[in-house]
Order: sequence, then structure tokens, then C-alpha cells
Amino acid sequence: MSLCMRRATPVFLLLSLFILSACSAGGSSGQNEPDGDVEQAEIEAEFSDPDGDGEALPDGDGEIALEEEAEMEETVDLCDPNPCDASRNRICNPEDGRCICAEGFCDIEGTCIAAGEKKPDNACLACDIGVDAYGWSPLAEGAGCGSSSSDECDQPDTCDGAGTCMQNFAEIGTACGSSDDSACDHPDTCDGAGYCAPNLEASGSECGQPSGECAGADTCNDQGICINNYLEAGTACGEAATECSGQDTCDGSGVCLPNHKEPGLACGEAETECSGQDTCDGEGVCLANHKSTGLNCG
Repeated sequence: MSLCMRRATPVFLLLSLFILSACSAGGSSGQNEPDGDVEQAEIEAEFSDPDGDGEALPDGDGEIALEEEAEMEETVDLCDPNPCDASRNRICNPEDGRCICAEGFCDIEGTCIAAGEKKPDNACLACDIGVDAYGWSPLAEGAGCGSSSSDECDQPDTCDGAGTCMQNFAEIGTACGSSDDSACDHPDTCDGAGYCAPNLEASGSECGQPSGECAGADTCNDQGICINNYLEAGTACGEAATECSGQDTCDGSGVCLPNHKEPGLACGEAETECSGQDTCDGEGVCLANHKSTGLNCG
């Protein structure tokens, strides 16, 4: 049997020595025995002088070298030097030398996300290692998200349990705001989009008093107020002018006023032997001023 033993490692040398010993012990006697002895001698020489420099190792150093090489093979540190960026919460996996996220982090699209951290553009998705260590997990139904404003028509936004943030607006017609009710302004109600809206009658809608001689019908303005529509002061109304009264006119406050002439102003018949000049009584009536019975005349 012939073996090439040049520059063999201690491990190989030991294995070769073991095989050769076994072959020598179990082989047949004869011409092969000297060859086996020669080859064993060559292996032992190589093992005692592995460097081939003519200087044999001290007794026992061959075994020590073998043990040290075995230990080196067993303790190779794939993470030394550390190839991972600690500032990105990455650590080295000693089993294969890969950079992985540290404990307590999800590995989402190559980024280490801390447990409980929410997705920047969706407050209803977060890192939940127990659910999915490599993707975003939806928050439970009812979890807070979006706007936290809270009023009669808009409650805080909440997650739907499937990763969507939902607005919680009150239904259209839900009572809110002012409960006052008038001809032009009815109780406020929610509009279904989160706002409390007034319910005003359209501007110009009739309300209050109907029209009269000195006023048009009352109407609603754009603020929900019923306003009077009085005719201007001096607008003709009521009775026409007479000897003792001018034309009735509006006073600017919706009232038609008479314009009686002053008492004593001449009117009607002129003075005669038995009657004085007719005069106004101050109430719009022209009065005769007859002389007393029995007075001489004619």
C-alpha cells in the first residue's frame, strides 16, 4: 500500500496512522509486512515533523497540536468581527453569521421595528411579534387611531380590527347644539359628516305677521331671525284727505296714522245770520257752528 503524506495536517496524519495500524495488525504475513512498516514509519516521521524542517516536535507536542487545531475548528466565531449595524437594532446570528433584528423587534421589509410601534402611515397596523414577526399586524377592533376629537357629532376614530382607521360620525339628524325652535330656526342636528348644523328656514320665508296697510309680511333672514317688513314712514294708507284731515300715512313702524287738522280751522259752510263759520273739531270732522235759538236775524 502506498500513501502520499507530503504536508499532511495532524488530523490527517492521525487518521492515516490509525488506518495503517489496523491494516498492519489484520494483514497477512509475507512481503506486504515490510511495506506496511515502512509506510507507518513515514507517517510517524511526518507526524513528528509536520513542517518538514528536520526538527521534530517534542514528545507529546503532536497530540497537543492536533487538539488545538480541533478546538480552532470547533470555536470559529462567524460574528467576529461583527458585520452588523447595532444602530439599526441588528445583531449577528452566531449560527450562520447573518445580520438579524434584535430580540423585541420585527423584521419588516429589511427594517427592524420595535414591538408595538405603529406603521407611520397607518395607526391601525403595528409590530406584533406574537402575530407576525416579519410584517405589520392589525390592531384590535376599537383601538384608538386618527382624530381624538370628541363631541356630539364626532366621536374619536377607532380601528376596525382589519387595519383600517374608521371615523365615528353620528347619524344624520342626531340632536346637537341649540334646541331652540322658532318659525325661522329649528333645533340643530348632526349632518352625518361630524358637524353640528343649524336648521334655518330659507331667507325670505314668511313668518310672524302677515302683510298689512303699512307692512309687508314678516320674513326670515339668513340668520334664522323673523324680521318685520314695514313700509316707509309717509306711505299713504287708510282714509283719503278731507277738509279736516289729511291723507292717512304709515308711521314707519307698521301703523297707519290719521293726519287730522287742528281744531277750529275753517271748513264747510261760511258764516250766515244764524250760523258761524263751520270749523274742524280736531278729529277730522267739520262741525257746524249754528247760533243759539231765538237770536234776531233777517
